[in-house]
Amino acid sequence: MPIGSFYTPVVANPSQGELITLCRILDTLSTNSSAEQPTVVGSISTGSGSLVVTASDVATLAFSTTAATSGTITIYGSVDGALYLQTTYVALTSGGSASSFNAATATIGQINTVGLAYIKFVASSLVGSISITTVGAIAVSNVMIDNSLPAGSNVIGGVTTQTSNTQLVPTVAGGAYTAGYCVGGLLTFTSALGVLGSGVIQDVSIVAKSSVQTSALNLYLFNASPSSTFTDKTAVTWSASDSTKLIGVVPVASTNTIIGATMTLWYQDAIAKAVALGAGITTLYGALVLQTSTTTNIVANEITINLTILKDG
Repeated sequence: MPIGSFYTPVVANPSQGELITLCRILDTLSTNSSAEQPTVVGSISTGSGSLVVTASDVATLAFSTTAATSGTITIYGSVDGALYLQTTYVALTSGGSASSFNAATATIGQINTVGLAYIKFVASSLVGSISITTVGAIAVSNVMIDNSLPAGSNVIGGVTTQTSNTQLVPTVAGGAYTAGYCVGGLLTFTSALGVLGSGVIQDVSIVAKSSVQTSALNLYLFNASPSSTFTDKTAVTWSASDSTKLIGVVPVASTNTIIGATMTLWYQDAIAKAVALGAGITTLYGALVLQTSTTTNIVANEITINLTILKDG
């Protein structure tokens, strides 16, 4: 049977017929609306017993337990006292949430009981006995996350921006490349964006680490895998269907190069290209195409492409 009663109503005596009586009733109701309810103490002994606590008049049920020798305590909730399903509690010592806890460890926690009539503590393989003390409150005392956030970069109530660098080394055959040729085939930038699928492409840099070039380049970017044919050291075969997938072209002029004795750096800064693919879509696609023929032969696999992206979420 459920134990505990959390609310003792205050009833006016109609025969008094005084206004002050009504004021006292209203004051009592106001006080009880946020006050803690009476403490209820129960226990479970060795085995697989249970303890049921009435929760129909409270929004939050705080509890603390003593430690048994061993066993597990699982928390269930019910709206009618007949069907009980597992619910969760928030551990006040760690902030984590779970539906059960180790009976051998003294535990303190809170249960969101909004809409529930009963809470049941059920023992499993209990050795020894455990004492459970509960206190209910009509007001929700804390904002509780009953289920943990998924792994990754997750936030509540806001959007964060993270600067990240996505680097790709495409497979390049090497040799002489003609204007219009693709360098490295289709480029796939995995995890370029965060979980919100949006961000800003800020900078692009391309390095040829073993040759000196003065060629101009175009970096085409797509929001989905394109239908056009991008094959290394081959002229691009464009598909009209990619017009809806193309989200931008980053031109890198021959004047935007830093040439060393044996290497070339192309760069394009402050692009500020906003990208919004949709929640959960994190991959960008691209193609690097020469605007002008190579000055000298490209060395096999010497190209590195870097995207600096401000990722939302």
